[in-house]
Amino acid sequence: HTAPTARRIRWHRAIGEALETLTGTLDESACAEIAHHFAQAAPGGGDAEKAITYTKRAADRAMESLAYEEAASHYDRALQLLDLQGPELPRRCSLLLDWGEAQHRAGNSPRAREIFQRAAELAKTLQAPTELARAALGFGGELLIPGRIDTELVHLLENALAAQPTDESTLRAQLLGRLAMELYHAPAPQQRE
Repeated sequence: HTAPTARRIRWHRAIGEALETLTGTLDESACAEIAHHFAQAAPGGGDAEKAITYTKRAADRAMESLAYEEAASHYDRALQLLDLQGPELPRRCSLLLDWGEAQHRAGNSPRAREIFQRAAELAKTLQAPTELARAALGFGGELLIPGRIDTELVHLLENALAAQPTDESTLRAQLLGRLAMELYHAPAPQQRE
């Protein structure tokens, strides 16, 4: 059983390398095919990095083409391949943010929220304020429910704001705006007599 598996891995690696040499003449859409072959060869060692690179390129291309479900699938696969490389936390955080965005645009808001939550936790661990802000904004999505405050979102937005530099950045303004929108419909505090 070992020989056919080893042979299959070699074939996939050879096909991936042959396609890779043609990338100058192939359309960018070939990235998904190249990624597939390097991913199939990855368990044999050495090809996980190429598989991740081409899978991410295929995902980015799918996002540009508005093929969000396909992009989400590619980002998920890139994260699985990253597990073969070991713990590369900054890269994992970036891929989680991209995957969350793809899920959101594909209309899978509950899954997107879950992914953005994972990205936020990782961004906090990494002390990465930009990534934390992206995760908080993605977690919030675009849905507002009048009369209801998403306390989890408010907490995440406040944490992201606290981590930001105090300059007048666009990201800081987006966080403040999203927090204001979430709190706008909050019940007024009771007046003391």
